[in-house]
Amino acid sequence: MLTPAGMWHQHRVFGNSRVHALELTGSPHFELDSDAPIVFAVNGLLRALLIDLTDGRIPEVLAGEARALLVGLVGFAPPAGIRLPNPHDERLVRACALVEADLGENIPLSRLAAAVHVSERSLSRLFRTEFGATYPQWRNLVRVFHASIALLEDESSVTEVAVRFGWATPSAFITTFTRLIGQTPAAYQRGHNAH
Repeated sequence: MLTPAGMWHQHRVFGNSRVHALELTGSPHFELDSDAPIVFAVNGLLRALLIDLTDGRIPEVLAGEARALLVGLVGFAPPAGIRLPNPHDERLVRACALVEADLGENIPLSRLAAAVHVSERSLSRLFRTEFGATYPQWRNLVRVFHASIALLEDESSVTEVAVRFGWATPSAFITTFTRLIGQTPAAYQRGHNAH
């Protein structure tokens, strides 16, 4: 993930992980064209450069060239992962909190709107305006985000995670997860727990 300079941030790591952080400000040819963090996929070479630069394995005389190569590779790295935007409108904040309190329950939009004292149409418009998604699309995104964490943190099976996060069937969960993450839940769980 790339975070713009001066932006307050924090990280949470799930599963068996090692964290490598590298400051790129002041590196030649590095400009971040965004005022928001960017999550990107890391291939083998990019991963090796990041590890070797942060662990001090690259001699100082070669570190500048290694950083320049890393910066160049980051520019071509495809986006990865799921980004959950934060709601701004107070009604939407309350609605999102209600949904996230129990992701296993499929709260209809009408009931959610009544709970936050807004019309169903207004709440639907808020989801589209702030998230660029419908309520069901946003809910699926949040459920997959939390399901991906559950797959890494505990020994739950794909079926158990699907049930816990409100999918009617494991196959519906697998289809949605694969579309959003780019791999099946089982492959995601195996791949991350193997590191």
